[in-house]
Amino acid sequence: MTLSDHCPLLNSPATSRIVSVANNRFGALVSSMYSFWTARGAAIRSGESSGVRRDAYTLIPFATTALTILASDTTSTPDQLLDIVLQPQPSVGWDNDFNDTLRTVHREMERTWSPDRTPVVIFLSDGEDRLTDKVVYDLCRKAVSLG
Repeated sequence: MTLSDHCPLLNSPATSRIVSVANNRFGALVSSMYSFWTARGAAIRSGESSGVRRDAYTLIPFATTALTILASDTTSTPDQLLDIVLQPQPSVGWDNDFNDTLRTVHREMERTWSPDRTPVVIFLSDGEDRLTDKVVYDLCRKAVSLG
């Protein structure tokens, strides 16, 4: 995520904050997440989502190992979420391990399950790895069994 072939969105309210930490692929990802969080917040404030935030965000950066830096957060503002994402994280290695990451997603989904929300996993990587069907099937089956 350190290559600079993709960078944060220009003219975004948070561009200068993001660029100061990550003017690279990771910054582009953070910029997109911030735009999403801001749009969701605007939709909630306008009443399009019943005026209540039902989204819960769990952030799991990964490489060799996955690390949960935020779990089932329903109250942070887009700026607070941005601050969390931009904090220096312990090194998680360089080689991708998609299986380990999805097992971490599975554990977090199980630990923070709420029948009021549909689980949505947005899995982004700038690298490659092999992924076993069993890990994906286990995650999907768990979501079904939890309701």
